[in-house]
Amino acid sequence: HLLTHLLDNPVVAKLLMREELWILSELTRGTTTHARRRDIGQRLAEIGDPRPGVGVINGVPDILWRPIPGGPVQPFHMAAYPVTISQFRAFLDAKDGFNNKQWWKSLKREDPDGAWQSPLGNHPVTDVSWFDATAFCLWLSSRLGYSVRLPDEKEWQWAAQSAREDFVYPWGPEWSRDAANTEESEIRRTTAVGMYPQGASLPPMIVSDLAGNVWEWCLNEYKKGEGSRVLRGGSWLNIQEVARAVFRNDFRPQSRNSNFGFRVVSWSPSR
Repeated sequence: HLLTHLLDNPVVAKLLMREELWILSELTRGTTTHARRRDIGQRLAEIGDPRPGVGVINGVPDILWRPIPGGPVQPFHMAAYPVTISQFRAFLDAKDGFNNKQWWKSLKREDPDGAWQSPLGNHPVTDVSWFDATAFCLWLSSRLGYSVRLPDEKEWQWAAQSAREDFVYPWGPEWSRDAANTEESEIRRTTAVGMYPQGASLPPMIVSDLAGNVWEWCLNEYKKGEGSRVLRGGSWLNIQEVARAVFRNDFRPQSRNSNFGFRVVSWSPSR
């Protein structure tokens, strides 16, 4: 108890803990501002982000899987975070990755986007099309040995409501200004994934960034037969109303945008 008390003092915490650990501990405090959360994520990108599910292990994206219970959908697993820049870059750099025609059958491949070379490796990858995201899923499935895909929007919404019919946001029925990176945060760009733990879906799910930060591509079409694909969750550029779990957006599958990202799901990951 004495150590816990000492660590509540930021000056003492800096002396007793490694830098990445004490700045991560700031994220759980209600007094931590949006700007500070932005800076924490950027600093972690510089010194090395130790969190599971954010980086790459031996050339393969390290996905932290969270269980999503059944209800209107079958039980499944969802990545705790959107795919990060470093994780997507593993696909880009792998010999069997982005340039392998195998992943692009029936998909449209375009040249890599400059945004994928950002040094902010723990931030969500942006400027990815639905085609880019789908090809990544096919490659990652081959590397992991089980099927990985984009979520159907019904699955995505169920997770974004914490598997509760009465939730409007992952944390509950009411908006919380300090729980997400939306226009209200005034950051005006992405933050590193997971900078708002209080905005995650409820345990045992604990899925971060389902409201704000980046729009997330879903598997299905917006209207059957029309071709455009669903995006969910709102982004740093959008107001809180757009970050509601039920809000639907769509774009052409070839569209890349500075606030478009994605996350992955699986029926039965190995861990």
